[in-house]
Amino acid sequence: MNTFFNGKKITKENLLTMIKECMEDGWKNSHLHTSTQEILEKIYYGEYEGREEDIKYILDKLNSKSRYGYLYPHANLEDVENIILEGQWYFQD
Repeated sequence: MNTFFNGKKITKENLLTMIKECMEDGWKNSHLHTSTQEILEKIYYGEYEGREEDIKYILDKLNSKSRYGYLYPHANLEDVENIILEGQWYFQD
């Protein structure tokens, strides 16, 4: 199984923890676009229908091959940003 850059398994809980830590740090040293930060905050707070489906899709992509055929052996939020750029999402509704 692939892991996040911090060595933790790619799970919903670990994804949300990573988002929370970045939010608490004010996205310091983040290379993410501001729009991605806003999306991740929306996913974290989860106040929309379809959140679980959005998270499941992200986790499935991180735990499988990307569209380029590369694995995400040590995923980070930049990888999540790339996945977000690819799809249609419930958070857009």
